[in-house]
Amino acid sequence: METEKAQLELKARTVGKIVGKLGLLASGLGESDLSAGPEFAASLAKEANFYWLSANVLDKNGKKPFHSHMLVDVGGVRVGLFGITSTLTGSAPGQQGLAQSEPIAVAREEIAFLRPKCEVLVCLSHMGLAADQELARQTAGIDVIVGGHSREMTTEPIVAGSTLVVQAFSQGKYVGRLDLDMPRVPGVPPTWHFVRSGQAPPADPKLSRFTAAFVALDKKMGEDAAIVADIKSYNEAVAKLVVSAKPPAGAPPVPGSTTPTQQPLGPPPPAGTFTYWGVPLCASCHVEQSKFWEGTVHARAIDILKKKNRVNDQECIGCHTTGFREPGGFDIPARMAGFENVQCEACHGPGLDHGKGSMAKRGSAEATCRRCHDKSNSPDFDYAAMLPIMSCPKMQRAPK
Repeated sequence: METEKAQLELKARTVGKIVGKLGLLASGLGESDLSAGPEFAASLAKEANFYWLSANVLDKNGKKPFHSHMLVDVGGVRVGLFGITSTLTGSAPGQQGLAQSEPIAVAREEIAFLRPKCEVLVCLSHMGLAADQELARQTAGIDVIVGGHSREMTTEPIVAGSTLVVQAFSQGKYVGRLDLDMPRVPGVPPTWHFVRSGQAPPADPKLSRFTAAFVALDKKMGEDAAIVADIKSYNEAVAKLVVSAKPPAGAPPVPGSTTPTQQPLGPPPPAGTFTYWGVPLCASCHVEQSKFWEGTVHARAIDILKKKNRVNDQECIGCHTTGFREPGGFDIPARMAGFENVQCEACHGPGLDHGKGSMAKRGSAEATCRRCHDKSNSPDFDYAAMLPIMSCPKMQRAPK
C-alpha cells in the first residue's frame, strides 16, 4: 500500500539522519537498501554524508551506480574499504535494470587495486556468512570482512586463513567492535591470535592479534537526546501519515461495532472461507479459555505499541493485532477496532463459520508463533518452553 511505502521511505531517511550523526563512513549495499530504487538510495547517502559501497552492482548500461571503494585515515592508519553484493535478483522492487557481476572475481580486482595503497583492507559484504567465509578462502589480502544479509552474530570472529570474518546481527540491535594489533611485515599476511577478555596477549610481538566485543543497544544503554527527538518526530510523522490514509476503493465505512455482520474488512475473503468474529463471541462459549487469555501478554499486545507511540506503525501492528492484511481482517490502522491484541483467532484461525460445526486451521502451531517470534523480533524465543505457558486450557467435551 502507498502509506506503507511512504512510511518505509520516511523510516529510511530517519535512520540515515541518525547514522549521519553517528559518523558512519560507508555501508555495504544490500537488496533492502534498494527497495525504493537506486536513486532514492543515492539521495539518502548524500543527505547523511556516507557512501554506499558495491564494486559489482551494475546498471542497465553496465556502469557502476555506486562507489566501489574508498580510502580513509583512521588514527593514522590507512584503511581501504570496498563493497561486494551477491543478493540481488534484478526483479525485486527497486532492482529493475540492475545486475551484479561475479563477486569473487571483482573482489580480486579490488584487492589488487587497494592493497598497495593501504595498511588494512576491509570488505563490506552483503552475501551472508557462509559466502563471506568462501570469499576469504578464495582470495588473499583481505584483513577483515564485515558481513550482512544472513543476520548472524559472530560473538567470536571467524578466522578464515589470514582474514577475520564478522557479522553483528541486524536492525542496529548490537554494535560490534573489533580491535586489531597488526605489526605487519609488508607482503606477509597476518597470523591472527584472538585475545579474549582478561587474557594476556601473546609474547611474540610479530604475531597479529585482535579483541572483539558486542554491545547490546538495550535499555541499559544511555539515550542520546538528539536521537530520541529524531525517533519521536518519526513516530509522530507516521501517525499523521496513517491517520490521513484512505481505505481502498469500495471498502465499507469504519463500523461502530465488531459483530460478525459489521466488522472492519481487509481483503475480501474468498467465497466459502472463514472470516473473523473477535474475542467477545469466542468468550460467549469458551469462558475458561477466554479468562486464561485475558491473563496473558497476548491480551495486552497493543498496549506495548501505545506506550511507545507506535500504534500506527504498519511494520509493527501485524504482530500486536489479529487479522492485519488478511482476508476478513483489517487493512489500515484506522480500521483496527475490534482486532487489537493477539486474539484467539491469531492462533486458531478465523472462525466465523465455527458455529456451523467447523473451525479454521492455522497449520503448524510453531510456525504460527514464529511468524512474529522470529530471530529478529524474539531472538531468545523458546517454543517448547513457552507452549505450555501460553496454551489455553483444554476444552472439556461432553460425553456422547
